[in-house]
Amino acid sequence: MLPCPPYPLHRFFTLMRKMQARSFVSEELVLNSELRDEEYMATKRCGDKVEISHATRLTFFASLPETRSWNNKEELPDDHILGYAVIVTLRLPNNNLRTFLLEAITRGHIVSYKLRQKAFTFEVPNYYVHNSRIHKTCLGTNNSYNRIFPIKGTFFTQQNDLTSVCAHAALRMAVNSSTFLVNNIKTKLGNDKLTNKYINEVLGLDFSSPEKSVGYYKNDSKNDKRKMGLTATEIEKVVVSLGERLSVTNFIEDSSVEYDKVLYPVMESGYPAILEIQGWDIMRREDFAHALSVTGHTLNTDRWEPEAKYGYGNFPIKPYIQVFEWICHYIMSDDNYGMDVALPSEMVRNDVVPLKNPKLHATRVLSILPKTVRLTGHRAERIAMEIASQLITKTKIANPKSYWLEKLKKRHKHKGLVCRTILTTSKKYCSHIKENVERKLLKPTEVQWKKLRGLPSYIWVTEISIPNLYSGNKAKLGDVLIKASSEIEKDDCFVLGWFPGFARFGIKGKHELWYVGNHVPLMAIQEKPLLW
Repeated sequence: MLPCPPYPLHRFFTLMRKMQARSFVSEELVLNSELRDEEYMATKRCGDKVEISHATRLTFFASLPETRSWNNKEELPDDHILGYAVIVTLRLPNNNLRTFLLEAITRGHIVSYKLRQKAFTFEVPNYYVHNSRIHKTCLGTNNSYNRIFPIKGTFFTQQNDLTSVCAHAALRMAVNSSTFLVNNIKTKLGNDKLTNKYINEVLGLDFSSPEKSVGYYKNDSKNDKRKMGLTATEIEKVVVSLGERLSVTNFIEDSSVEYDKVLYPVMESGYPAILEIQGWDIMRREDFAHALSVTGHTLNTDRWEPEAKYGYGNFPIKPYIQVFEWICHYIMSDDNYGMDVALPSEMVRNDVVPLKNPKLHATRVLSILPKTVRLTGHRAERIAMEIASQLITKTKIANPKSYWLEKLKKRHKHKGLVCRTILTTSKKYCSHIKENVERKLLKPTEVQWKKLRGLPSYIWVTEISIPNLYSGNKAKLGDVLIKASSEIEKDDCFVLGWFPGFARFGIKGKHELWYVGNHVPLMAIQEKPLLW
């Protein structure tokens, strides 16, 4: 494969066609600080002058202003922007050109607009992106005359295989798409974007020796053992420098864990996640590894498999159904092939032990979480489901019997409970409860409200449902809350469990009456699907 394959740019243009872009603006950029940094690092890496011969920004829109006035907000509203891409070409000392996509954003939610009295709406049903934020771009290269456009979407970048590699790209895509990291980045860098320069400075990669270099250059000696990627320890060093925590799950070391179990709670909660994959390159006859930034998923709630495999005894039998079993694809960005591509969930699963797996398979998930979060989502879920099992089976409610509690008990007996685990804050959870009080679905007492307001800052919430209620109504029948800053011990981490008719605050708490009027909507993380 070429050092910088053209496929990501092809993918960007493909998305613009899918979105039915009606106009675009091409601008040659004046070198800003980031571009000069890229030029300087490449010069150091090659040991001779490297120049940026071209830096072009392409910006696409859903309409064409009738007067060609790009600054007219009535003819070209802010939300008509569909995406932009910055393409950089380096002229290397050997006169070879190396072109790569320095950054790109494609709009990640529904856009509606009017054109000649017609309304247009584009959306992809059941595509959901969770790790995305509002970025800003502009038209005009002169500081005294430009127009700023806000655009919500995921950040994309491509390695140049010279001063950055795939781990740089995956880390930048994960971090720069995140809402919760924006303030940290602004504090450290003075802007809202993690750059290749910052990563290299934190890691001490100054290109002065093979040990302090990355990527590949034609003049590299065959004996040089240059770094072809970043280790998890190095990625962790960058994340820690931004004030947060990197959680690493290695499936080679722990082959009992499926990658979905680890990836889903992080991704669904809107936090950055990097999936590392490995395989055997038949053409080159060698192993390869790659890093991907996972931002969302597709969902097909009509899938037969999640429920039927339990009913028909498919091996191995599991004690409950996890929501990720309805996921068909993970939406991710691959700096070799482009942004917002769909990875079939089965494609990289380890059907055999990873060390013996010649197929493309998942090797690690790297999750970027708040620094106080110590417990991983899949561990929290396992604890929560053990507690839920005890509460559902052993709690007896006085007459009249709860219809929904009886449903839960019956489904539990046949291993048919459904669980969905997300990381949230106590403030957001209290807002969720309040919304359902207003819907007359829940009715906590004043004493219970006081306990709810005293929840830990970060909590893992495992929502409990049954198959048809989840798939048809996106609803639940109870929650189990686990303190995210805890270690694994139950006595320390169990915060709250509630189901139709009763609740329990903490392992030492007593059963309390808890009103549930009907099934309750799941906690919403991202309501809007992808656009294109």
